[in-house]
Amino acid sequence: MTGDDYAFAITMVVVIVGFILNNSKRPPSPVLPLVQPPAVPLLTRVDVDDMENFVI
Repeated sequence: MTGDDYAFAITMVVVIVGFILNNSKRPPSPVLPLVQPPAVPLLTRVDVDDMENFVI
């Protein structure tokens, strides 16, 4: 695997974990609200860019 493959795999894992955390019905911990709002849009943008690069 090249560095790009690792970056893509890590991005996918982070996105999936983010979805699991967002969909879980547990009361949110104090840290998550601080981390998630900036991180989620940023990750989805990175994910879309990775997908375009992957397809091309």
